[in-house]
Amino acid sequence: MNLAIILISAFASAALMLTVCSFDAHFRIKKAYEAGRLKGREDALNSFHDYRRREWKV
Repeated sequence: MNLAIILISAFASAALMLTVCSFDAHFRIKKAYEAGRLKGREDALNSFHDYRRREWKV
C-alpha cells in the first residue's frame, strides 16, 4: 500500500514538473517571438528544442 502511494506521488510530481517546464518554455518563446527575436515557426521550434536540451540535458 505504501509503495503504491509513493509511486503515484512520484509519477504525479514528474508529470507536474514536465507540465510546468513546457509552459515555461512556451511563454519564453512566445515573448521572444513577440519581441522580434524569432522570425517564424522554424525559429520557434529550434528555440524550443535548444531550451529543452539545455534544461533537461537531452
